[in-house]
Amino acid sequence: MPFSVAGRTEQTDRGPSKTVGYSMGPDLSHVTAFTGHVSSGAPQPRSFYALDPPGEHYYLFRPTRAAFRTVAGMIAGKGLKRRLGGYTLRVCGIVPPLARLVPMISARSITIASDVDVDVAVFSNRTRLVDLDERIVYTIPAGDPSRVVDEARAREGLPTGINAPELYEYDLDYPYLAEQFVTGHHPRSPVEGWPFLLDALEQLTHLYRIDPEPVTVSGIVEDARSILDERGLLPKAPFSQAFALLTELDLPETLFRARAHRDLHTRNVLVDGERVYIVDWESAGRDLVIRDLFRPFTIAHYDTRDPTAVIQLCTFEGEGGRIVDDYLKGIGEYAMPDPGRYSGLPLLYLLHSLAEKERSEFWDSKRELLAAVVDRLD
Repeated sequence: MPFSVAGRTEQTDRGPSKTVGYSMGPDLSHVTAFTGHVSSGAPQPRSFYALDPPGEHYYLFRPTRAAFRTVAGMIAGKGLKRRLGGYTLRVCGIVPPLARLVPMISARSITIASDVDVDVAVFSNRTRLVDLDERIVYTIPAGDPSRVVDEARAREGLPTGINAPELYEYDLDYPYLAEQFVTGHHPRSPVEGWPFLLDALEQLTHLYRIDPEPVTVSGIVEDARSILDERGLLPKAPFSQAFALLTELDLPETLFRARAHRDLHTRNVLVDGERVYIVDWESAGRDLVIRDLFRPFTIAHYDTRDPTAVIQLCTFEGEGGRIVDDYLKGIGEYAMPDPGRYSGLPLLYLLHSLAEKERSEFWDSKRELLAAVVDRLD
């Protein structure tokens, strides 16, 4: 059973810093405190397997086949490492002791109130505790409580027409929320799972139509240019080339800003039979509507380092043309006043996104993606 000797701190723009590669993992005292808050049962230690993969997530799960399969589904994705990881967990679910031989898996104990069942716990910028028998997931803070408060407020205000797990209860003071635990599968990638992602985007039009605000594209460009210039990045590649290229590509005059999910990607979409659910709403807020289209592709690049899909969204080659046309047909009128094929939109989104965030591992991935797009289109 391999262990790392020391930990390191990693910052991503999808969550706060996390100590990764350290055998002890995150502090679990907030889980003990929460179960004591909602229950009068006596605290008792319970044994879990711990999975500490690279990135911002850390998993605890009971030695049951259902728990192994649940975590396998959570880490699934298109990247080779994700596919191998999911397959390995499913195999270990048949013979749980085999998990002790897998890198990044160790044993860990956590104290939980005796009458609270936790089969899977997921730690990142917040903590989710899953009771598989009751099909309930509790979300509690792992640090900044505002994320859970934001999630609860976003969930209570969702319009009819958006499929989200049923919200059972929430408390803005503690805070926590309890909701339906939805099983199903995540699309493997935005391209392969495009019909499901398109379904999610069409659902989100119920948000987009609430108080849309027109924003000039020239203003978006100048804001991004100004921020990147202040950081000393504008003269550097690929930013200078990207802004020059943007003047040669097709762009609309205006885009809409409205209420959006803001963190849409394949692991925040769950397919259960014919029903598509959208989960993880803590980042919801006002933003450019096109963010929900392009973010899944930038997350996929972070996982695979393959820029092909985003390049095709610019050139309309391969699957790119079909994806753009599908989007324009179902969502285009909510994203821009004059829907059409605009080759510069992915590039505009990347510059806007890189300007709004400080440097991080995910920021570096987007800069790498920007460079690949510029190199292909220049």
